[in-house]
Amino acid sequence: MDLSLQFESFREGIKHGMRREPQKKKYCVACGGFVTLICSLILGSMQMSSWGNTLYIQNNFNNTELYNNSFWENSTYYDIQFLFHNQSFEDPAAAQALNLTLNSTLTESEKKKGCQWSTIYVFSGFVLILLACNAVLLILGGWFYQPRAISIFCHGFLTIINLVAVIITYRFRFRDQGRLAAMSTLPPNENDPSRTYQDDARSIEKIFIW
Repeated sequence: MDLSLQFESFREGIKHGMRREPQKKKYCVACGGFVTLICSLILGSMQMSSWGNTLYIQNNFNNTELYNNSFWENSTYYDIQFLFHNQSFEDPAAAQALNLTLNSTLTESEKKKGCQWSTIYVFSGFVLILLACNAVLLILGGWFYQPRAISIFCHGFLTIINLVAVIITYRFRFRDQGRLAAMSTLPPNENDPSRTYQDDARSIEKIFIW
């Protein structure tokens, strides 16, 4: 199979279709791209802000002093620090039961990974940024065939990557480690005492629904 011929056929098909499109359809394509752009930027900025908070916690001097040369030294501190505050859970009995389950089923390396919500932030944040970039191409594709062709070509790959992000979000939020973190009333960042792990859990759930 000659891929160059396939690509040329794909390109010519888009060009031919766009010549026959009414102006209304071009505006609809651009509007769809604009809505996708706005939603992706809003959600992506939320996730990247959470990732920035994770980096701040990781590089905080008090945390490095606390965890260095300990069992948790190579952990992501945001993902594990709620484990050290046993009195900060909304439902202490349920939290204790989950802790017992985790201690009996997880290996040491799995324990050190914690809830891994930081992975949700960075992965889904980058996926949303890529979706926003593709949305810009789609907006331009309302009138130009080149960006529309690229946008259509990338859409399939981005759909697969987005599905992976959804699976990762569901997995890390709703497994036992994620459920335990979601019970914690501990503020992850000492400089923002009003925001707790419970608030982060609710934010993850909202973005997951979107």
